[in-house]
Amino acid sequence: MFQRMEVIGNVGQAESKDWGDGRKSINFSLATSRRGRDGEDETTWFSCQLSGDAAKMERAERYIYKGRLLFVEGIMTRKEKPDGDGYWWNLRAWKAIPMGKPAVARDIPEDDVPF
Repeated sequence: MFQRMEVIGNVGQAESKDWGDGRKSINFSLATSRRGRDGEDETTWFSCQLSGDAAKMERAERYIYKGRLLFVEGIMTRKEKPDGDGYWWNLRAWKAIPMGKPAVARDIPEDDVPF
């Protein structure tokens, strides 16, 4: 059995965490939108986490920032809410690829994409 989720969307908030053991993670939100039957745009937000060795994550931080269009691939995981009323869903990413032109000009060469 296999589960895989692919999402293309714009990054919302992003923050990194250093685990102190040579690993880092980047937690970020990703917004997707589509036009509903009533003609109104509907936005769906995904909570994402990308983890790996610190050097790789430091490079990835340069590409994961608010407004950036990103392709994310991983698996969906769930965690029970503290009040016991349902679950939080999270996309645990194993791949994140920047798409299109950056939303904000950055001093990063196009061929320097780390993932």
